[in-house]
Amino acid sequence: SSYQLEDLVSYYTDEHNKISLMENLDLLGGTKGIMEKLKTSLEDGIESQNFRLEEFGSNKVFEEPPSPFLKFLKESLSELMIIILLSAAVIQIIIGLTINTNKKTGWLDGASVLFAVFVVVTVESFTNWQKEKKFYDLNKLKNTGTFFKTIRDKNIIDLKADDLLVGDIILISMGEIMPADLLLIEGNGIKMDESSLTGESKPVSKERYEDCINNETKKNISPIILSGTDCIEGNGKAIVIGVGERSTKGKIRRMVDNSKDEKITPLQEKLEV
Repeated sequence: SSYQLEDLVSYYTDEHNKISLMENLDLLGGTKGIMEKLKTSLEDGIESQNFRLEEFGSNKVFEEPPSPFLKFLKESLSELMIIILLSAAVIQIIIGLTINTNKKTGWLDGASVLFAVFVVVTVESFTNWQKEKKFYDLNKLKNTGTFFKTIRDKNIIDLKADDLLVGDIILISMGEIMPADLLLIEGNGIKMDESSLTGESKPVSKERYEDCINNETKKNISPIILSGTDCIEGNGKAIVIGVGERSTKGKIRRMVDNSKDEKITPLQEKLEV
């Protein structure tokens, strides 16, 4: 199940549970057992993907759509200085139409202020809306523009990171940033840079589960490869075991998004003042 695969990754990320990782891999039958349970093979990859989206989810990254123009317009109109200017302009128009001796032109001062506010608010709102829209487009391009060589339906194809599913066999090459959580099947001197997730600057070696079990001197080496980490050496093949929000990168992203919703940063507080 997806929970069992998530547990494998969590055991790896927890320093105190490295032994539990190997024990649970053993309970699942090692690499061969996991591949059999996920109905995939090293030569052919997956054949059916109907159940995979329901059980394991998609690797697509959800991006908040850009806010509509009216939202930015409303935000601009809610600024204190704009409210003061609008109020003063309305009062000036009323005075110009009632008390002022020259009622034909007395309203022009207030109307000119209203026009100036309208121009400023419209330009500011349009600029902010355009910036958010471009930022959304760039993020979408970044998340969907990466392809990985994948074994699926007995063929090696170039597959978008968004389209990867649990059970896919992907070919790892030096310089690639991992699109999902992986279990190494074949490897040739693979070293990963996990500093973006763990802060550890030293490269981490990866070897097959069978090699980790057979060699007692390699206790600190693991077959688990985390999403978002960079392959700095070697190449190999790995099976996808965690995608989307259930992957390591997805969980961190969700935590960051939640923290943004709950509180603003000290810099944002100062800027607001």
